[in-house]
Amino acid sequence: MRVLVAALAVLVALTVLVLPAAAPTSQAYPVPARLYMPMAFRNYSSSAATPLPTVTATPTPAPCAQSVQLLANPSFEEGGAFWVAVTGSPAIVSGIAVDGIRSVRLGGVNYAQDSIGQFVTVPTWAESAALYYSWLMFSDDSLTVWWDGLTVGVNDEFSAILASRTQWNTGLRGYWQPERVPVPNIAAYRGHRIHVVIVASTDAAYPTTFYVDKVWLVFACGPAVASLDVD
Repeated sequence: MRVLVAALAVLVALTVLVLPAAAPTSQAYPVPARLYMPMAFRNYSSSAATPLPTVTATPTPAPCAQSVQLLANPSFEEGGAFWVAVTGSPAIVSGIAVDGIRSVRLGGVNYAQDSIGQFVTVPTWAESAALYYSWLMFSDDSLTVWWDGLTVGVNDEFSAILASRTQWNTGLRGYWQPERVPVPNIAAYRGHRIHVVIVASTDAAYPTTFYVDKVWLVFACGPAVASLDVD
């Protein structure tokens, strides 16, 4: 009996010795989530991105505000340069002038038909225009009846009258007189030639002599006025 008890005690001791140790407690760590780049930030192209077009600002045109005189040799100081005698015998004379020392003389004999002119191209910006000139007259003709006359004006390139003014033998004698003749609707003639003409005619008796000087053709635009005060 004692032997059996001793054997059982040895068996229990051996069982204790061979029991496996307790497994260590493991600690769980969170697994990070996978990060995906949004498609807007991913470059799937094998070439560089196309650059955006360059936007160029359109400049605002400066408003027009100028006044310019365009007749060449307007006071005949260069003789007849740039002027063309159309009919008769207009003459450039010295010693009688309102600007400088020269002017153009027309008439002075019976049956005179004298004319002189110059072409000018209307600027593309012109909005208004006016013709300026000064005239002087000596006459033996009537003080009350129109017989002899001086006409200064502007025609289009086909000789249609755009604007004109006439002085007669009945007018003021012996004194220079300034004149201003507005040229209407000048914008319709932009880029076209117009013709400044000076014409004198006399009848069969008592001739009249006319002198013309300082002939200006002024173009203007915007708030500027076609005046003698030019740029």
